[in-house]
Amino acid sequence: NRARYARTRQGTEVVVDGGPLDLVFTPVLPASKASGGTDHVTEYRGTATVSCLRVRPWTAGPAV
Repeated sequence: NRARYARTRQGTEVVVDGGPLDLVFTPVLPASKASGGTDHVTEYRGTATVSCLRVRPWTAGPAV
C-alpha cells in the first residue's frame, strides 16, 4: 500500500497508488455526541467533495 497523507490548504491530500485525490469536508452543523455514551467519537454532518487531480498522463489497457 503506497498511501500517503499530507496536509493541504483545503483539506487532506491522499495519494493512493500514484493517483492523487483531494478530499474536502465542509461541516454544516456543529459536532454532536450521543448522550450518556462512553465513545469519544464525534460525528459531523456536512458535505464532502472528492477530486482526482491526475498530474501525469496515464493509459488504460483491456480488462484481464
